[in-house]
This record gives sequence, C-alpha cells and structure tokens, in this order.
Amino acid sequence: MIDVQTRTKDPTDIPVGPEPAGVAVTPDGKTAFVENNGNGTVSTIDVQTRTKDPTDIPVGPGAFGGVAVTPDGKTAFVANDDNGTVSTIDVQTRTKDPTDIPIGPGAFGAVKVTPDGSSVFIANGLSRMVSTIDVKTRTKHPTDIDVGAIPVGVAFTPCRR
Repeated sequence: MIDVQTRTKDPTDIPVGPEPAGVAVTPDGKTAFVENNGNGTVSTIDVQTRTKDPTDIPVGPGAFGGVAVTPDGKTAFVANDDNGTVSTIDVQTRTKDPTDIPIGPGAFGAVKVTPDGSSVFIANGLSRMVSTIDVKTRTKHPTDIDVGAIPVGVAFTPCRR
C-alpha cells in the first residue's frame, strides 16, 4: 500500500494470491478486492487492519486485470479472460454467484461500473469490443461496442447537461 499524503510505500507487503492483476476498494473504503490471475481467485483485504482474509474467493480461470465494485458497495464484478465470462461476488458475504455472465473472448481489460451503478463496462482486449452488463438483471447487452484494436481501459467523463 502507498500512503498518498507522504508518497511512500508501506514497508510490509500484504501477501495475496499469485499474479495479482487488478484491485478495487469498496466505496466505504473498508475492503479491497484483489484479482489473482495466477489461480483464478479474488483475495479480500481489511484496509484498516491491513489483513487478508485467509480464504480467497474462486472466480474462474484467467481472472485478469478487471475488478470493480458497485457504488452501493453490494457487488464486485470480475472479468475471467480464459472462459469469456464475468463473475459477481456478494461483497457482504464474500460469496460468488454460481452463474457467471458470458461476455465473449478476450475479457482481459478494465471492468468499470457507471457512476449511477446501473451498468458495467468491460474492455475485451482480444475482440476489439467493449461489453456492457445491466447490474440489476445481471445480463449482457446483446450488442457489443466496436472500439478498435486491443481495448484495455474504460473511463467515464462527468455528465454535462
């Protein structure tokens, strides 16, 4: 962890799973979710005590680079590159929904939830596409957005009306 005020790294690392590839913090700042590409799991860390929960959450093969938590702090979304799916985790119980959401190949880019918490955008780095998921229904929109070669990031601008 890095102290933003002092710009210094804490000398003691927090061990997580192999090949950590993405991290998201709950809106209340209490829990960090760390995606472990090396074994298809998500580690959770109590931010205040700097302790990792001893049991990682299995999500699927190729969990790589994409984890996001909804603004209400209820659900984490995790991209699984190897099987082209997105897993969802109940933040409070730390349990994965048994049914993953299929989105297609190449889901190794960013996963971001819209500021209003209604949709999730996933960069599918190998397919030139960005997929979207309705948070409430846990369903993928049938049409992906073609954005060009190897998208790996997603960001939202403030709404101007």
